Amino acid sequence: MKFDPIASGNSIVYFENEGYTALNSYLKEEKPSKIFVLVDSNTLQDCLPIFLAKLETEIVIETIEIEPGESFTDMFPFHSFFRRVIRHAILSTRSSLITLLRLGTPLP
Repeated sequence: MKFDPIASGNSIVYFENEGYTALNSYLKEEKPSKIFVLVDSNTLQDCLPIFLAKLETEIVIETIEIEPGESFTDMFPFHSFFRRVIRHAILSTRSSLITLLRLGTPLP
């Protein structure tokens, strides 16, 4: 089953390999100076190698690892953490890309 992209406002959600195609196009056009990938320990092991293998870029990639579990998704701790990540990225360079890579429930 193929899913069409979903557009909402200025955002588009792509599925499967279309997401990698769109991301690689974005990286070529926008040329961020650094990529930050936020992962938990499960995603680090199970998803990050696949994600990195599909990126077509020489841009420096920095992985930021957090503890797994739903408690981290509570708004206050996440907001506080994400503010620190954004500050780090901005201090590093103003043209950084920050992305969240996480496991989810597979689609049927």
